[in-house]
Formats: sequence, structure tokens, C-alpha cells
Amino acid sequence: MNQIELLNALSIQKVLPIFRGNSDEVSAALSIFKKFEFEHVELTTSISGWQNLIEKFRDDFKVGLGTVTNSNQINEAVKLGAEFLVSFV
Repeated sequence: MNQIELLNALSIQKVLPIFRGNSDEVSAALSIFKKFEFEHVELTTSISGWQNLIEKFRDDFKVGLGTVTNSNQINEAVKLGAEFLVSFV
């Protein structure tokens, strides 16, 4: 998905759920969110085990990763299938 396609998809969805917290809580919340028609969700690097959550939910959502602060996180997120990244850097 390129940048224009992502922006178009997010404009249709109108809301981007951003998840942070502990891994078990976020996993439970994402399981509930499968019932709703959200296509895109964002996880943050503050979640311990964000890597496992990307792998677990990448078939259910287009998962992005936020609060990205270094190239190691970028490389790992892309390798795991993150569809987009959010960084303040």
C-alpha cells in the first residue's frame, strides 16, 4: 500500500484506533475490535511484545506501529508486516 492509498483508506475509516497498554490487554481489545469494521489499527512501541501483536493480528487488520524512534524498530516492524509507521523523528 502506498502513501496515497493509505491516506484514502484512512479517510474512509475516519477513526484510527491507537492501542497502548500491556500486551494481554491490547490483544483482548483487538480481538473485540475484529467485530467492528475497522481495517486499520495502530499499535505503539510502548507495548511490551508489540512484535507478537503485529504477527498475531496482521491478517485481521492493516496494522501500523507508532512511537517509532529508531531504525531497528522500523526494520523489525516492516519485516513483521506492519503496513505503516508513525514517528515524531
